[in-house]
Amino acid sequence: MPTPIDLGQPTRLNCEVAVFSGASGLEAQDLGAKRIELNAPGSYEAGGLTPPVKELTSIASQLEIAVRIMIRPRGPPRAVVSPGGEEGQQRPVQQEDHQLQDFIYTDDEIALMLQAIADFKATGVMNPIRGDGFVFGVLKRQTKPSTLAKYPDLKYTIDEERCKILVDAARPYPCVFHRAFDPIAASERWAKGVDALVQCGFDGVLTSGGMGNCSQYLHKIDAICHRAIPHSLQVIAGGGVRRGNVGETVAQLSVHGTKNVWIHTASLTDKVDNDGRRLEDLDGRQLKGIVSAINNTKPS
Repeated sequence: MPTPIDLGQPTRLNCEVAVFSGASGLEAQDLGAKRIELNAPGSYEAGGLTPPVKELTSIASQLEIAVRIMIRPRGPPRAVVSPGGEEGQQRPVQQEDHQLQDFIYTDDEIALMLQAIADFKATGVMNPIRGDGFVFGVLKRQTKPSTLAKYPDLKYTIDEERCKILVDAARPYPCVFHRAFDPIAASERWAKGVDALVQCGFDGVLTSGGMGNCSQYLHKIDAICHRAIPHSLQVIAGGGVRRGNVGETVAQLSVHGTKNVWIHTASLTDKVDNDGRRLEDLDGRQLKGIVSAINNTKPS
């Protein structure tokens, strides 16, 4: 299969920026972002949650680039009852399980997600032709004994039934499965996971390629691209993207083409408030550096 380079197509990738307010979205636009992922103010530490509708409507008249709305009703649970411990005793969940439980939702939570999608569509300010859409992900526990016996670490899988419901509700707007895909990408069943997203009707997947930063898993993201792109599933590489490491990522992935692969970053400042929580202000110098590196890196 010929690559974009073979066909003489441009391979400069585009930058998507996760923002936590409408105002930051406009700032990211001015700094060179080609798309924003809009999250609720104050939700960075939770990994990004569904924003209020006003965060979109307040900037709609000034927005020139695509916006993807995060649909996520809550962050991960903070604690669980300790197995084998004293009654009522609690401890923090292990990091991996903590992240995974984040994406297992009740029927009431799915209803909240459906309502949020309906509310944003009802504003009339979203434009599917521009590329506006939604970002979400739903997992379920793996219960098939034969699969667990063969893949003991694959405790969770994509909840295809619920994902299809959400994707259908979002039409005609494109949907991206977010980093709930990372643990699946890290497993031996990653290809099946990509196929499941295609079957659900997703237009893209945001992933670091594993449980960590995307610069650690470029070989896996490259493999995901080879699996996803023939099915028109866009791959958005994100997780720990900084101006100092984005060059290698772009060099390896840009061969797949501008429309097929995007680079995702939050580019927040390192400043914290009086309570030690990270502020959600954009680091303009960082974002400018990332955009510059993307524009000036040649494919490897």
